Amino acid sequence: MKTMFCRRGGGASGVVLVLTICIVLLYWFIYGGGDGNGPVRSSLDIKPMDISSHNAINARQIPDGRARDCKKIEYDLNSLPRASVLLHVTNQDRVTVLTSVLSILDKTRTPPQLLLELLLVYHHVSEDVLNYLENDTKKLQKVHLVEIKRETDMTTKSKLMAAMGVAKGDVLVFLDADVECNVGWLEPILAKIAKNDKIVAVPVKDTIDSLSYKYETISRPVKTIFSWDLQLAYFEVTFKELANVRSEKELLTTPAMTGTAFAIAKKHLSTITKFPFDDSLELSFILWHCGWELRLVPCSKIGALGAYELSKIPVQHTMGKVAELWLGDYKKIFYSIREDIEQKTYKDELKQLTQLKETLQCKTFDWYLKNVASDIPVPTSDAFMFGQMKTEAGNLCFQVVISQVLEGLHHCNPIQEGSILHFGKNGQIKHKDTCVTFQGQNYVVMTPCDSKDKNQIWSLNSEKQLKLQSDDYCITHNTDPDDDKKGRQVLMAQKCLTSNDNGVGFQKWHFTHALKKR
Repeated sequence: MKTMFCRRGGGASGVVLVLTICIVLLYWFIYGGGDGNGPVRSSLDIKPMDISSHNAINARQIPDGRARDCKKIEYDLNSLPRASVLLHVTNQDRVTVLTSVLSILDKTRTPPQLLLELLLVYHHVSEDVLNYLENDTKKLQKVHLVEIKRETDMTTKSKLMAAMGVAKGDVLVFLDADVECNVGWLEPILAKIAKNDKIVAVPVKDTIDSLSYKYETISRPVKTIFSWDLQLAYFEVTFKELANVRSEKELLTTPAMTGTAFAIAKKHLSTITKFPFDDSLELSFILWHCGWELRLVPCSKIGALGAYELSKIPVQHTMGKVAELWLGDYKKIFYSIREDIEQKTYKDELKQLTQLKETLQCKTFDWYLKNVASDIPVPTSDAFMFGQMKTEAGNLCFQVVISQVLEGLHHCNPIQEGSILHFGKNGQIKHKDTCVTFQGQNYVVMTPCDSKDKNQIWSLNSEKQLKLQSDDYCITHNTDPDDDKKGRQVLMAQKCLTSNDNGVGFQKWHFTHALKKR
């Protein structure tokens, strides 16, 4: 047991010093692992120290986040394929990994007859991590350690290739070791793949707070898309997509995946791994272009630590190769954003890919954008600025909110609809078919685009101000003067300030991407 001692010091500096020491001790008391193996979070209802002696595997209690329709489904377990779950361990702390293990082995969450094996796959982990993996899992049935021996970092492809040699299940489920599987997470995945083995099934992620470890159910599924610098991003499933499905249990399309949680029929790996790819975005393109489908399975819920934090999105390292091999004419957009990346030919990879595309009758990137990723905004041909429009004075972005008459400023969040704008060379700032418009009472709103409307023509000056070309008004971040709006943050057109004026920061704007000549 740890004991904390805090005593009063003399003077202001003494108080500050004592408070600092107390805070450090408090943090150590709550999060410091007495065995040196990482943080022990008091909110967990498990005792990871005793896991190897447990006769019954019981995970902590978390909310069942499944929709009502999902809970009603009864699965014929005898008809479902058996799964190998591959839990990819990097250097996560002990409690995090063991929480994942417990959630998978818990019979109330995973039917034992469907789980053939749980493989803890590790690569270049620390000695401490290896020790707890060996000590805590040696008495657990179905659990095996698998070391991947390679000099370079693990890629998405290397994970798949390693699994081909060791996993025995008909379906392989790949999970990062910071997830917590919820009740009934495995059955819907296996059922969808049993019905159509070309489906690559992606569970819907709830989020687990990185500090408190609180499990929080999300209300609206989130899919993975890509931005035109060929990095991954999250985006809420649109209301239109939800309206097009018959119930909450229906599959949803996701244009890409992070590779941190997905299931695939093992028999397809030998074909997929013939493709030249490294990261998860490339794999996503292969799947959609060449006969497979990436689908979110709403009835399969798992939690993930900091699920939708930007730092959790895997970085894509081979963007230039992806652009050359997959984007076709759209690669001009990529190079207009990433001028720092040299354009290469990738002759060997292109030859290999061309042969595979012909054999599998793969579709074009244009087809993919129109049929799979139709909500990924493509910069208009005349756009020179593109993306979120952010005020310099705070982390707020202009967002078109369908339910409001007036558009407003919200915390910057590319996950939401209405946050992507196109600033064209003709001076119009567009979102779909509407344009930023100066209207009465100095409000700036969205109205149907009209190239002849002088109230829709803006210019970006050297001070980063968006100025109405027909008058000396600049788009300004302001608090709504209407008292009934309770302090809502809005855009207004107000007299342009000079660089020395107070508040000029509320008239300065940044777009996510500056598009060079295409």
